[in-house]
Amino acid sequence: MKNGWKSRYSRHFNDKRCRGGATLQSLISKVFGTAQSLNTAIDLGLRGVDCKYKINYNSGTKNYNKRKRAFTLAEVLITLGIIGVVAALTIPTLIANYEKKQTVSKLQKVYATLSNMTKMLYADGGASSLSGTISVEKTKQFFDEYVLKYFKSPVISPNRVCPFKGVANSCFVYKGINNDLTDVSVYTDYSAGRVFFTTADGISYFMAIFRWVLETDEDGNTQYVLIYDANPNIYVDLNGIKPPNTYGKDVYRFSADFSKGIINARCSDYTNDQINTNCSATGDGLCCFEKIRRDGWKIKDDYPWL
Repeated sequence: MKNGWKSRYSRHFNDKRCRGGATLQSLISKVFGTAQSLNTAIDLGLRGVDCKYKINYNSGTKNYNKRKRAFTLAEVLITLGIIGVVAALTIPTLIANYEKKQTVSKLQKVYATLSNMTKMLYADGGASSLSGTISVEKTKQFFDEYVLKYFKSPVISPNRVCPFKGVANSCFVYKGINNDLTDVSVYTDYSAGRVFFTTADGISYFMAIFRWVLETDEDGNTQYVLIYDANPNIYVDLNGIKPPNTYGKDVYRFSADFSKGIINARCSDYTNDQINTNCSATGDGLCCFEKIRRDGWKIKDDYPWL
């Protein structure tokens, strides 16, 4: 029996694909005499052995390990298709939520910076210098002494050059959510009390410290002249000169009162219904900052984001 069994399975013992401390044949020879059964002997011989296939020692037939079943091409394509659909449904929402949070974070930073600037300008007596007709020298002096030092590395755009490429029509670039273009010339012009500058974080600011008044000269002739205004409008573009340059999207408007050291959101005296009407798909969006502020510094689902 011993020789017959060994002969029957000798081709498996000598297979070089079976690796161990000793060959199966030598192991079986050592343990066979003391083993209680043939199965026990084989069990002892197989310990520590790594074979490509094992022996079914009850039936004496080979039982090859089957390869693991791989996915078919159809299954892979179906899975990728499902992943694509899920991604198409969820990724835009995730991106929008991230952009909303970034916008709110930037607006909080901007509001804090403008508040600090107006308070310090008032404390330094800067508002008193905003009197009389406008001149290049007085405009430069005002911004250098009272404004720019409260912003991080501000870079003023060249005088009387539109910083927005390919824009004509007196550099009218800011538009409402309803796509109506506003007649605001967004560029630096010291002679008109306009200054456009960009800070190190990529945020642009446009301040227009002027207003038109009708004056009458000694001969009784009337004409409009530019004078300084201590209650200027301040426009903030969160991504600089990049598009869309739209109110409520990347552009927000503030109103300052330098004579009191106060910065207000545009529409701060509006009712909630008026603000919601303005900050909508059919409005110009000038009230959108105030809407975000009143909503607890959040861009909620009723905000015209897209």
